[in-house]
Amino acid sequence: MGCVTKGLAVGHWYTQQRVKCVWHTCGSSVSLPHRDEPTFLAASSSLGNLLRLSPVSVVLFVGVRPASIVWDTACVKVVAWVLPTTKQPSHHVPSPWDYSSCVLRHSTIGGVTSGSFLLAIAHRAPTTVTWVGPSFTNTLHQVLDPTLPGRRVPTSAIEVGAPNTPSGLLDWTHRFQGITAPTVFSTEHLVRRRLSAKELGNVLDVPADVIPLLTFADLRAVAVPGIILSHLAARLP
Repeated sequence: MGCVTKGLAVGHWYTQQRVKCVWHTCGSSVSLPHRDEPTFLAASSSLGNLLRLSPVSVVLFVGVRPASIVWDTACVKVVAWVLPTTKQPSHHVPSPWDYSSCVLRHSTIGGVTSGSFLLAIAHRAPTTVTWVGPSFTNTLHQVLDPTLPGRRVPTSAIEVGAPNTPSGLLDWTHRFQGITAPTVFSTEHLVRRRLSAKELGNVLDVPADVIPLLTFADLRAVAVPGIILSHLAARLP
């Protein structure tokens, strides 16, 4: 498989058990010890040259739409992509490609943000894709560290279930802004602060052993939560 990512290269973290990633073009990357990693290439790399020199049958696009060249490249049999979205957009896939897609909320499959994402797969031959999976919900409280300091606010001033609060979801569009969190230092107050790097990594479903290796800037460059990518990866051939 080849992967094209907007921002930090993360797609191969969630697909390796399903299909090996050979190369990954991206805005940035982090090398992880003791992992079988792809060859990382600059986002400006020519996809046509890559497919000619290192042909793959599956190409995954993360945070970007598929490049037109993949449809006419003989070695490519499957094209998959995932994008943040609030509705199911129309997408032209040339004949004879068979196209299937769904819009999935992060919170529907256990995530703690309000983000919705378009997941799509196109096969060169007719193929049935089943998108339905297990459904369960969580809240932002699951990833918050109650020992971190912040500006105190009365618990009574925070609406239950409001975005960016412990009982609600993190607003995906404003995920880098302030949140309200519980604190072990008061039973009558919450605190207003920003997410820590570890908390943001958990929000983005980054593997636990990877989070300590990433900076906050790395995490800001993650375009799609891991559980969304895993849902898509499970439907790759």
